[in-house]
Amino acid sequence: MSESLHIAYFITAHGRGHAVRCAQVIQALAGVGARVTVISDVPEAFLREQGSAPFEQIAGAFDCGTIHRPGDHSVDAVLTLDAYRAVQARNRREEGRWLRVLEALAPDVLLTDVAAFPLWLAHRMGVPGVILSNFTWYDIYKPLLDGLAGGDEALAQLRLEYSHAARVLVPPMNLPMDWLARQERVPLVARKGRNRAAEIRARLGVGVDKRLVLFYAGPVMLPPAFWAQVALNEDCAFLFYALPPGAPVLGNIHVLPSDCVHPADVVPSMDLVLAKAGYGIAGECMADGVPIVYAHRSDFLESSAISRELDAWGGAIALAPEVLLEGRALRPYLEAGFALESGVRPVRSDGAEVCAGLLTEAWTGGCGR
Repeated sequence: MSESLHIAYFITAHGRGHAVRCAQVIQALAGVGARVTVISDVPEAFLREQGSAPFEQIAGAFDCGTIHRPGDHSVDAVLTLDAYRAVQARNRREEGRWLRVLEALAPDVLLTDVAAFPLWLAHRMGVPGVILSNFTWYDIYKPLLDGLAGGDEALAQLRLEYSHAARVLVPPMNLPMDWLARQERVPLVARKGRNRAAEIRARLGVGVDKRLVLFYAGPVMLPPAFWAQVALNEDCAFLFYALPPGAPVLGNIHVLPSDCVHPADVVPSMDLVLAKAGYGIAGECMADGVPIVYAHRSDFLESSAISRELDAWGGAIALAPEVLLEGRALRPYLEAGFALESGVRPVRSDGAEVCAGLLTEAWTGGCGR
């Protein structure tokens, strides 16, 4: 056994929110003296931007998420099944190579944020395999793949791989996953930052008479009618990490320079967040006590769990899809969000630290090695 805990951390490249969450765990593991080797196709530079903890990285991908039809924002079940069957076949072909890589690394624990195959590798190696996630691909895929030719076989293999988890650490905004044994609830895993609104205002030339609204909807083409609604709110400064396609040049639209403030400090500097509801942005709003006006994603099952948690928290306003897609009146939603400011309270968000402690326990025998 190595002198210090060595974690092989498998991080999916399906959505940067996973990587942001996992970066908090890497930071917490460093706090307990653990060494981390990341196995992921997430750009290494992006992971390093999220924190100062050291880690090594090896390129690797073991899942594919959900697949959309070209030019369509809805999930295509057939394309998703085809893609995942290809991933499963590749995983099996490369199993021997990955076992040799891992045996050379000699990790004490294999940790995965959502991919199932690393748990199979842990089983083959005889080391604890731990999943830290609010959902599994089995939960996401089952309603999509049920009844499709080849779907049952793919789901059965996926479920078998997940069944080898020695421990399942489940943060809030989770799907039930009732079929999966050895679950333990942990607090929210979300980055928590500092309010640096004054620095953001100075950098962008935005006066204190304007409210700061972070806007994130992903790479979605929004209609001109929506941007006309944005233009009407001259008392707001809408901030973007990057402009979505088709966004016009408006006096109240600003792009945050990457070197302006640390990414963790953006949300706590805002008066309001207007966003597509993903785990990362929802978790940060809850951790920092910043109200959010959110659009529910009807094409991804996790979104229902996120919406449920946001509504129970009390700092969120659900945005009708027509506001984005058809350019309906935006102002009533902004006003409702601003009205929440004084009553929003941060929620506990030390899940990364709790998980680091539990992983240390796993290494010393708590996982039934």
